[in-house]
Amino acid sequence: MPDSSLTDFWVKGYERLVKRGWFSSLTVLAYSERSDVLAVDGGGGRILLVNLQTLEALEPKKLESGIRNLCFADSGQLFAGLDNGSVVSLSAQGLQLLSAKVSRKAITSVLWSADYGLLVAAEDRRLRRLAPEILEEISTSEKLRWVGHDLELLEPDQQLIAAGSDNNLHLVDPQLLAPLLVIHAGTARQTHNSSGHGHLVAAAQDGTVTILNAGTHSQRSVLPIANDELAGVQISDREPALFLADQQGVVQEWDLRTLEPISALQVDGNTKALTVSGSGDVLAVCTDHSVQVFLRASQLTELACYQQELARRQSLLSVIEQFFRRLLGRPLPALPPPPELPSALAQAALNTDPQIREIERTTSEALVQAYRGIAATARQVDWKAVGKAIDQQQRHQLEAQRLELRRLREERLSKALEEAQRRRLFRQQQLEARELAIRKEKAAQRSKKFWEGVGRLVGNMASSAASSAATGTWVNSYTRRDGTRVRGYRRR
Repeated sequence: MPDSSLTDFWVKGYERLVKRGWFSSLTVLAYSERSDVLAVDGGGGRILLVNLQTLEALEPKKLESGIRNLCFADSGQLFAGLDNGSVVSLSAQGLQLLSAKVSRKAITSVLWSADYGLLVAAEDRRLRRLAPEILEEISTSEKLRWVGHDLELLEPDQQLIAAGSDNNLHLVDPQLLAPLLVIHAGTARQTHNSSGHGHLVAAAQDGTVTILNAGTHSQRSVLPIANDELAGVQISDREPALFLADQQGVVQEWDLRTLEPISALQVDGNTKALTVSGSGDVLAVCTDHSVQVFLRASQLTELACYQQELARRQSLLSVIEQFFRRLLGRPLPALPPPPELPSALAQAALNTDPQIREIERTTSEALVQAYRGIAATARQVDWKAVGKAIDQQQRHQLEAQRLELRRLREERLSKALEEAQRRRLFRQQQLEARELAIRKEKAAQRSKKFWEGVGRLVGNMASSAASSAATGTWVNSYTRRDGTRVRGYRRR
């Protein structure tokens, strides 16, 4: 991850537009880092699988019901929770392996764990453990007072956290599936959870993000990120970076150690879901009817420098130079390993127009500067006192602080978002002008080929007529002496 003092940005490497009808809406994303496969829920039981190494897209057979959530196992196996209470297992190639009916009501969350198997929450207010290989129930909880909407395992003790419909975060025994205690009480329903690097992050329906200590469950800070419900929250595995996506199309990256924004991205359309690779270098976002995959610009720069240096060392002059350096006892230093990025996706991102990359960079800088002001204001709030006020049911103080921070966010982000929209419009105009020029060039080539073909046809007809006049007469049909009727050409 780059230094937090520097503003990084993201470069689009892949985009797929989904037409209305076949895919009704894109709502769920999952990423398998082992096989670099992106799974997208298309509504109505449709799934789209995109291989980021080759950019090939697969559309497996439609499932029996609508999909609520997706998750990958370490082996690359894909699990889907359906509206009809079933859990389906699919291969990385989209082949349906198993299907099991586990509830009469919709599945609200599925989570794979190497230690506990497949953890499932449903609207019937029960939690279940399934064997991933056969999808059979290992254990089932008693009927709870709340519905679990999102499941998360905390590090390193593998504690199970469930976001309940009662606006609370519950600590649950992952073995017995028994609720132990409430670790966080909020004013709005918790919609997304994520954990990593000693932190638990919970996003509420009112747009606030609460950061808790994963060991003590104490509240560290609250980020007033969005006015509405967030579309996705995730922490990368290798670096303590928090990724957030609001429904207005703004994707943010925050450093969990300093609570400072690192990068930001303005996507086209309203964001519906977000997923990030474990390294934090591949970011996938889906809107209503499109899937967009981005790569970190700093990693692309390192990859481009590596490819240039490798090509230089393989040239003839470099080989001669290396030979003489070895004679003098000063060989070239070894090349550092290149960044681990999906090959086809990285190549597509490297071919992005420099003007578009500059637009993305300046847009990211403007958004990051705006969010840094919001973060500075949020750090001045006494969140421990806010927690006590919640316990004493004096929530009007918290609402006043949230309204003030929301007003501050709207003021500081309005100009940045206007600039981003203007740059997006400029980029769209550039793309349309480029496509128009390409269409005109293709039309001119087709017209040229057409008239060349017409000329060859007229020449062939003229030569055929001259040949017929010299050697014979063309008739439609004639009768031979033996009485048979012949169609075609007759010599003189």
